[in-house]
Order: sequence, then structure tokens, then C-alpha cells
Amino acid sequence: MISTTSINIFLIAICLILSIIAYKFPKLINFYRYVPDEKKTLYKNVISFGLLVVGGLIIVAQVVFSILGMEYLQSIVPIYHFLIYGLVCILMLLVMRETVSSVRRAAEIRISIFVVVAFLLTFLHITREASMTFTDSDIVVDSSFGKNIPINSIRNVEMVQKLPALKTRVNGHSGFDGITKNGTFLKADNTKCQLYVFNNKNIIKITTDAEDVYVSLSDEKKNDDFYNKLLTVVEK
Repeated sequence: MISTTSINIFLIAICLILSIIAYKFPKLINFYRYVPDEKKTLYKNVISFGLLVVGGLIIVAQVVFSILGMEYLQSIVPIYHFLIYGLVCILMLLVMRETVSSVRRAAEIRISIFVVVAFLLTFLHITREASMTFTDSDIVVDSSFGKNIPINSIRNVEMVQKLPALKTRVNGHSGFDGITKNGTFLKADNTKCQLYVFNNKNIIKITTDAEDVYVSLSDEKKNDDFYNKLLTVVEK
């Protein structure tokens, strides 16, 4: 599995290289030839500086990771991804604005709008809270990182006060609040677990043959109802 550190170093290198290329060789950028001559310098500087800012944000995140450890990084990853994506969208809109003013085409603006909308829809999908329903044989977790938990694979159900020590996120999402965790995570003992945690109270631990599953819904009543229903189903 590629580490977060390796990905960050790769992204930083790409940003720095592209920043230098945008500043030294702006004609390599496709839209540069459409920009009015009096704005070419501004255009070049904005693109180059924007890439440096994106690289700088990644460096800050990596420094925080190095000092505080992986568990803290998982909480800030969505924040700097949001900032980076926002900066990229702004840069794209600036480029399209100059391009449209020169060649009178709106296709690039539509592409930019599509990118922004696609990002927002993806963000909303990833951050939506999981819901739990029961069938005769499974617990169905409806989530962007959901799964079916076979009832006959459950070995124990209990309420715990906190999550286990986490090492990294495998395939999931960590919320801005530092509490929300949705998806597959790797514990400190290098075993995987499923987290559907949207509250730091009344965390339900479900021990199955394959892995541990932790659930804590934001609505405490729904969480308690799910826990009681789960106990009833498992005890049958």
C-alpha cells in the first residue's frame, strides 16, 4: 500500500515542476496563446503562484503529519483537499475567463462549472451519514463506503467508550470535526476495521469473523434503537 507520505511527496514535486514550467515556459500551456498580450504576464504569474500555493498546503499537511502522526493527518486531509481543489477551480476559471474574452467561446466555462459541480456532488456523497437497516440475513450499511454485514458472522456486540488506536485510512473519509470517520481504516495492530462513526458517544463495537465494525450515529436515539435491535437480532 502506497503511504500518504509518498503521495504527498509526489504531489509536492509535481506542483513545483509545473510551477516552474508555467513561469519559464508559459507557451506550453494550451490557453496561453489566447490571452491578450497585456495580460500574459499576469496570467503566467497567477498560474505559477497558484501551483506554489497548492504545493505549500501539501507541505504544511505533511509537516503536521510528521509531528503529530497519522491519526491527526486523517482529520485534516479533507480540509486541505478542499482548499487545493478550490484553488485549482479558481485558477481554471481565471484561465477560462481570459480565453473566452479572446476567442468568444463558452465551452471552457461550462467545463469549469461541471468540474465544480462534480466536486460538490462527490463531496456531499462522501460525507453523507450512514444508515443501518436489517434484512433476514444481513445488516445493510447504506453509505458511500457501505457494506453488508452477515448476521451469522457476528460474534459479539458491545458499547465502548472510544475507538481503538488507528494507524491510517485505507478507503474512507475523515470529517472536518475530527470525529467523523466513514469507511475502512487500519488499526495500530495492522488489522482492518470498518468505521461508521458520526458521534463520539455510545460507540457500538460489532465483532465479526472478518473484522471489527464500529458504529455511532449522530442521532443518539437512532443509535440506541440500532443497538437494541442489533442485540435482539444477534441473540436469536
